[in-house]
Amino acid sequence: MVNLSITKLNKQKLFNSLSVLILLAGMLEPFIFPVKTDATATTGFFRPDRMVVSLNDSGGVICLTPQTTGTEGKVVVTFPGNGTQGSASYGVDTTVGHWTTDTTATNLPQGVTGWPSIGANATSVSGAAVTIASGDLTVNTQYCFHFTTSGANGLQTPTGANSSLTGTIQTQTAGGAAIDTVNFATASLSNDQIAVTATVPSTFSFSLGSNTAAIGTINTTGATSATAITATVSTNANNGWIAWAKSANAALNSASTGDTIPSAAYVNNNSSNIVNLSSAAGYVLDVQTGTNSPTIATSYAGNGSTSGGNFDTHFEQLASQTAPASGSTFTMAVRARASATNKAATDYSDTVTVNAAGQF
Repeated sequence: MVNLSITKLNKQKLFNSLSVLILLAGMLEPFIFPVKTDATATTGFFRPDRMVVSLNDSGGVICLTPQTTGTEGKVVVTFPGNGTQGSASYGVDTTVGHWTTDTTATNLPQGVTGWPSIGANATSVSGAAVTIASGDLTVNTQYCFHFTTSGANGLQTPTGANSSLTGTIQTQTAGGAAIDTVNFATASLSNDQIAVTATVPSTFSFSLGSNTAAIGTINTTGATSATAITATVSTNANNGWIAWAKSANAALNSASTGDTIPSAAYVNNNSSNIVNLSSAAGYVLDVQTGTNSPTIATSYAGNGSTSGGNFDTHFEQLASQTAPASGSTFTMAVRARASATNKAATDYSDTVTVNAAGQF
């Protein structure tokens, strides 16, 4: 009985010891066997300036976001293929001076950092691999540079249309030890451009602010004017617009008396056509420039108060512009002065027709 109890006691102690060891092992496991975490992958890409097939002197953008701490001294870009232009291979010019880099913001994607101390030219070219000097990079920063090529061939795109053309971007120390590597893929297209076409329709509008010009009572001692009428022109005609006017009678006629207050003979586009009613009887049209300053024809450019140009029974030019216009205006004022012998009547009248056209 005594021996049996001792055995049971030893077994219990052994069990307790094993339980403690198992518990301690569970607590120490994270320290003895730490969980491995996935490192952030280095990212980058090659964006060609053109993806069309059989193009010489092509260029592009190289971008990379490093994840490995190191002192970069150069970057090696290996283009798809073996360096000789072919159906699925880029042709790579081996003259280092034909490779030029820049970090001009307009040549890079938005929001990136210009690649520091990127070499102005390649330092070496071997097969499809182009090596360019680089400054030191900071992890988790996206760096980019743009390159162009020149010469007889430069960078030649493949002669055939392909997908999944693979290459690499690798940063290295000055001594050539690899730091970060990105495998990229691109494609070549038979045509990489979209032809955009559009039509802007011809437009033209013309309006008169009023269709009535009431001169009222005409005296024999000076000019009497109707309220000026505003003409408005808008057009996208490349060569602008022209406006004309003609009078039905080139005179104010009274049907009841048969009398007239005539315009003198029209003188074509000449200041001699202007009559000042301060010193002579007559019937004239005064045209003044307005919004956008259209050009007024010399034959109708009166003084704005007492003078104007003689009417014609044929269309004569009033105003014009030589470029597209939006809301250009000019004003027209008819004015008259009666002679001492003009018969009294209330029905002196005339009809003036005004029109305009765009010069497309």
